[in-house]
Amino acid sequence: MIDGMGHEADIVRPAPMLAETAVPVGAARDALAGLLSAGLLVHDRGRTRSDSCS
Repeated sequence: MIDGMGHEADIVRPAPMLAETAVPVGAARDALAGLLSAGLLVHDRGRTRSDSCS
């Protein structure tokens, strides 16, 4: 469950987007895949693949 309750605003705002990502991936694959997909959204700061290779 991703709800963001009791956290700072920088977590509460993206919580619905994280849930919208985690639920369908989790349903199609498994719960861990859903959580990891949501985690990747938080971790990605807009860098492109070429940025991370240099």
